[in-house]
Amino acid sequence: QAITVSTPAPGGGTSTPPAVLTIALPVTPPRITVQSTWSFPSRTRADAFAQADYRLVGLPGDSTIPVTAILRGTPETDWRVAWDNGTSTNYLVRHSSTAPLSFGLGKSYWILSKANVTLDLNLPAVTVNNRNQAEIPLHPGWNMITNPFSGNVQWSTVVAANAGIENALWSFSGAWSTGTQMIPYMGYYFHNGQALGALRIPRPGALPKAAVNTDHSVFAWKVDVALKQADIVDSDLSFGVFRDTAQRPAPLHKPRGLAGIPETFFRRTDIDPAYPDFATDFRSPSSEVEAWEFRVTGVQGIASSLTFRGLAAVPPNVRVVLYDEQAETHRDLRDDSVYAITLHLPESGYRVLAGEQEATQKLLDLLAPQIFSLGPNFPNPFNPRTTIPLVIPTMTQAQVEVFSILGEHVATLHRGSIEPGRHWLEWDGLNSDGKPVSSGIYMVRVRTEDGKAAVLRVALVR
Repeated sequence: QAITVSTPAPGGGTSTPPAVLTIALPVTPPRITVQSTWSFPSRTRADAFAQADYRLVGLPGDSTIPVTAILRGTPETDWRVAWDNGTSTNYLVRHSSTAPLSFGLGKSYWILSKANVTLDLNLPAVTVNNRNQAEIPLHPGWNMITNPFSGNVQWSTVVAANAGIENALWSFSGAWSTGTQMIPYMGYYFHNGQALGALRIPRPGALPKAAVNTDHSVFAWKVDVALKQADIVDSDLSFGVFRDTAQRPAPLHKPRGLAGIPETFFRRTDIDPAYPDFATDFRSPSSEVEAWEFRVTGVQGIASSLTFRGLAAVPPNVRVVLYDEQAETHRDLRDDSVYAITLHLPESGYRVLAGEQEATQKLLDLLAPQIFSLGPNFPNPFNPRTTIPLVIPTMTQAQVEVFSILGEHVATLHRGSIEPGRHWLEWDGLNSDGKPVSSGIYMVRVRTEDGKAAVLRVALVR
């Protein structure tokens, strides 16, 4: 900052220009008060925390503050912090004494803490450019960003200030969802597919750009999918058919999160091999059977469900079927739009088939299980329980039993009718009286009324 002081020339008069003295003074940047609380679930034990308990958080302003200056206690015992470096693999960087993490301009982190975190700081305000915009640094791929201002910023103004960016701001609260504004202290995922060096964030109060048209007028039909697991709902998966190529909406990337988070996504390596997970998949009108393949992740062994909304808009001559790759079975979604699932693998696959009745049935016949099989079980060895896959090609009566290595009957896992498909039987290491059996090798035997039989060796190690 400069101050100019003018003094009259000696002797007075107006013909001589005044003497000018310019003094440069140091500039003190404005500061902001940062007061907020990051809340976390209360758990009685450290191992009771789940991945969905993490929070995405950041700080407004422009200051480099080590995470250890804000989070109290011992790292990895009282709190955990991680950051996404944007690379396509090995992208999660965890805070450690050898690789410490610090807050910075527009930067957010994954944080999990045993206790709530109370903020009471005085930080330098962010500097803006001549268009009244903050510029937060970016790297290619996924970026974890935060609002650098202390007031809400409409995401539409960010889209308007950065031509060509992907129109999706992803927030996390147990599951992913898209947002319309950047709220201070919250963190977000943003996909930088254009490899911008910085993202321009207009100061709060900028006039919002007209909202992008996302209603059903763009689509011939559109179906939304929601995954529910316990009290967490992931509801940002959509597929369908658009009316014409000129209105084709660009596919939206979906963030990769922490392992075990309930999530649904389309894996489209044909669109983006480095970042192949997408939240939307819309196709051109076609007379063929269309197949939308999507993946589901989450906590294994918990009763969950997939709900499909918007099926009424699908033409009545189009059959809509969900094929479950995990169970090798299918469901007509017009009969029931809610499908109950239990995940047995870290990632499970599903397909929605939509097409003319006869062509769709031919495809389902090809996907139907053809070979009777048992196992292998996992884990093996196990303690205290194991999962045993059983594939049945046709409806039948079956009996599944556990025997000791000496041939003594230990437990019955199933007796009665069983539908075609892949079934996931569990043995909890108990006998028929509900008592734990000792370590050893056990034989799982299945017999069906149509003469099929198989035996599987499993190892229990207490």
